[in-house]
Amino acid sequence: DVAIMMNAGLALDMPYLDQTGAEGVGLFRTELQFLIGSQLPSVASQEALYREALDLANGKPVIFRTADIGGDKTAPYMDHGNEVNPAMGWRGLRMAVDRPGMIRPQLRALLSAAAGRTLYVMFPFVTLPTEIDDIRALLDREIDRAKRRDKELPEAIKVGAMIETPASAWRADLIAEKVDFLSVGGNDLAQFFFAADRDSERVQRRYDPMNGGFLNFLKNTVEKVSRTGTPLSYCGEQTADPVTAAALIGVGVRLFSLPAAFVGPFRRMVRTLDA
Repeated sequence: DVAIMMNAGLALDMPYLDQTGAEGVGLFRTELQFLIGSQLPSVASQEALYREALDLANGKPVIFRTADIGGDKTAPYMDHGNEVNPAMGWRGLRMAVDRPGMIRPQLRALLSAAAGRTLYVMFPFVTLPTEIDDIRALLDREIDRAKRRDKELPEAIKVGAMIETPASAWRADLIAEKVDFLSVGGNDLAQFFFAADRDSERVQRRYDPMNGGFLNFLKNTVEKVSRTGTPLSYCGEQTADPVTAAALIGVGVRLFSLPAAFVGPFRRMVRTLDA
C-alpha cells in the first residue's frame, strides 16, 4: 500500500489535512517562526504554534521538523559568517548541536505542546550517525528538565532523521538503528548527488531525479533501510511530477509527504499503477 501525508508550515495549512484526506503531516516545517522575527522566537510562541497544529490535526500524526535554518535560510539576528557554499555549510542539525541554546528551547516547546500525546520530532540535514547521538543527548536533557519541574510529557516520543546527503544515504542503515523513522529529502539529496544547484539555470539540466544512477542510488537506500524495519518516507517536489512519482514507487518508496495541492492528483495517479 502507498500512504500519503502532506507538508505544512503554518497553522493555516492544517485544514487541508481533512480536505485532502492525507493520513497526517509528514513534514511540518518549523523554521518560518525563526526567519521572520528580529530575535529567536520565545518558547511560549513556539509552543502555541505546535499545540495549535496538533489540535487541528484531530489525532492524526504531525511530524515536526526542527528549524532547518542556516545555509541560504538565515535570520537577521544570526551570524551569517562568510560561507562560500552555504548549502553545504553550517545548517540544520549541524547548527543545532553546535548551538544548543537555539535547539533546546525548541525541544522544550515541542515536549510541552505534545504533553499527553505522541510527539514526532525529525531532525534535518543529518550527515553522520553520531549526530543523532548528540541531538538525543540534548533531547534527554530537556526530558529530564521537564521531569524535575513535574511537567507533563508526551505519552510517546518518536525521533526521526532526514536523509538529504549522499553521506547519510550511504549510512542510512546505521542511522536507522538510532531513530524511529527516516525521511528522504529528495530535493537536497538529488542536488548533492549531481553536485548541481537545482535553482541554477546553468546546471539545472544536470539535476535530473529521473536519472537511472540516482534512482538506483535511491533503490539501494530504500532496500538498506527496509532491512532494518525502520519506516521511510519521501519528501520532495519531485512527487508533483507523475512520472517521477511513479518511478519512486517503482524503486520501493511506499510513504510520501507532499504539498497539499498535489495530494489529490498523486492519489489518482497511484490508483492507476501496478507497482
